[in-house]
Amino acid sequence: MNIRLETTSFSRLLSLVYLAASLLLVSGCGKDKTLDQYHQEKVTADLSRLQAISGQYRGTIVNQRDNSSMGNLEIDLTASLVPTNSTNGTTNSSLAVLQGGLTLINAFQSTAALQSAQYYSDDNSDHGTFSGTIVIPTAKSGNATLSISGTIAGNTITGIITPSDRSGPSGTFTATKGAPFPHNGQPQTNPGSTDGTLVYVGSYKDTICDGRNHDSNLCRGNNGIVNVRMGVNLTAPTVAETFLNNFVDQKTVGVQLSFGDQAIASLPNAELDQKVGTLRFKDFIQGSISSLVTLMCQTTNATNHCTFTSGSFGATYTFDLTQQRNNSNRTH
Repeated sequence: MNIRLETTSFSRLLSLVYLAASLLLVSGCGKDKTLDQYHQEKVTADLSRLQAISGQYRGTIVNQRDNSSMGNLEIDLTASLVPTNSTNGTTNSSLAVLQGGLTLINAFQSTAALQSAQYYSDDNSDHGTFSGTIVIPTAKSGNATLSISGTIAGNTITGIITPSDRSGPSGTFTATKGAPFPHNGQPQTNPGSTDGTLVYVGSYKDTICDGRNHDSNLCRGNNGIVNVRMGVNLTAPTVAETFLNNFVDQKTVGVQLSFGDQAIASLPNAELDQKVGTLRFKDFIQGSISSLVTLMCQTTNATNHCTFTSGSFGATYTFDLTQQRNNSNRTH
């Protein structure tokens, strides 16, 4: 009897030991996560953090080169997941990033897309840094790239937009989430460009109004003096390229050129380089006939020395222009 009791007790003990070992084994297996699981948990946490940052931020942006106003800036941020190449062996790799759009309002409104910006912060902090790129297709020189970077602290973004692959001024900005635009939404503008157009005026002494040129409007004037007006529209072919114009020295612009009381030429996709002071255009213009038109202006001491050649006129015109200023006391 005693032997049977001891055997039974021993069997129960073995059963308890086996049960405890099984529970420990199951518990230990439950704690072992795959690389995919760890990665997915991190991506989910990152996405949640970026969703808290998402929203519309508004403020102003300042030209870092001369400390002038570049206008009002709106940054619309959204949290997104983008696929990425796996570097850690995960089968489904993705990355939480900030995407969205930027709108710059000065004499005109222009927009650009923020394709992808990465955000870095401590897990429990509302303060972090971000960096990203803005890629803009251009009509003449392929894609242009702007870099954007800065800090996000609470509801405020402080940062800088810089041209990455061409010369131009950087713009520093401060924008607050959910804030209205300053100045009642009215940006400050450049004197002489209330609608985004710089106006230059001048005249020249006409020497070809001797019967060879049948355009009486062109030859009309006081003692052969012909007035010239040139409008340089700082808007580019697309709103994205217009956005780019704010941050590069070489801008794609449109030019309207008038001699006397007649508009002579509309020149799209001219190149304005405000750093070296040149305006260039050379292309075929389609009218009643297609003709090669060239315009070259060089700025010296606030005076633009210009040469205009049109194949349809069969002549070259040389004239000096100065910028016409309006009465606005606003500054750009």
